Amino acid sequence: MTYYHISFENPLTFYLQVQLMVEVPAEATAPLALQLPAWRPGRYELQNFAQKIQRVEVSDAETDEPLPYRKTTKDRWEVPGAAGRSVRVRYNFYAHQMDAGGSWLDATQLYLNPVQALMYAEGQQDAPCQLTLDLPADWRLACGLPQNLPNTLQANNFDQLADAPLIASPTIQHQQYEAGGVPFHVWAQGEEALLNWPKLLADFKAFSEEQLNLFGGFPVADYHFLNQFLPYKHYHGVEHHNSTVITLGPAELLMHEALYKELLGVSCHELFHTWNIKAIRPAEMQPYDYARENYFRTCYIAEGITTYYGEYLLARSHVRTPAQYFEELNTVLRKHYDDAGGQNLSLADASMD
Repeated sequence: MTYYHISFENPLTFYLQVQLMVEVPAEATAPLALQLPAWRPGRYELQNFAQKIQRVEVSDAETDEPLPYRKTTKDRWEVPGAAGRSVRVRYNFYAHQMDAGGSWLDATQLYLNPVQALMYAEGQQDAPCQLTLDLPADWRLACGLPQNLPNTLQANNFDQLADAPLIASPTIQHQQYEAGGVPFHVWAQGEEALLNWPKLLADFKAFSEEQLNLFGGFPVADYHFLNQFLPYKHYHGVEHHNSTVITLGPAELLMHEALYKELLGVSCHELFHTWNIKAIRPAEMQPYDYARENYFRTCYIAEGITTYYGEYLLARSHVRTPAQYFEELNTVLRKHYDDAGGQNLSLADASMD
């Protein structure tokens, strides 16, 4: 098992202290290789998260003896002489990117996309992982991973851990509903958000049931909508294994028709991704290679079909009125015909780029 621990001393610096411990077999002949992902599922382009890393230290976990290491690429480190040791790696991670694929630390919350911040030992990606967070006593943790102990998350492998964003905060709101026998959790971070919970839960339940009816089931045991409702204008959503992160604002207008329409649209879209791109994954993405580009020519299928069904299922579940649905179709078609991109690049080539 690979053990991770995350803490912070002064949230105003935006730096997290990350620690990982990994056992290296005594028979190992090659150096221990540590890789930080260069990209994240949900945005299939290099993002070079290593720019957020500082002060890497490596030691023997039992003796605290410093171990020499060398950096071999922008986001890969090698530790020679690690065979037979329990190796501890420490470093700082800069968490100051507030969007649906980012990470953020301040006095009110810790928001983390683990894929940005956690190294893995090459060859041990399939080993179980445990992530422990050192949090204030009154903070609540929201994440799609199981918590067998307080503030401790369990994952079957690195892929599952990397694909499990979390929010920890003393002010996060939580409500729950059930669709098709599956529990759905709605988390809301943002004190400015004045939500009409009965209306929101009824609408979410309606489009969730419509999606489950379409597919005849659900590929995961539960689902979490992790919402960051921001005090300024913003719109972003990213799909994950059994969750989504949505960043949307301004929070004070969430229940106004225009912004509430956006919330329903992005939420239904991201839920559909649970099947289309997560459970039904392009062959080129099996397995993920976090160290380099993962090219695939069918991104337009992953996003295009999801975009179509996201709006269609809102209408079919009566969350959208027919007039609202056709207005949205008209907006999409107008964008398509006003855009000359199709005359210069095919959808398949655009997927590659």
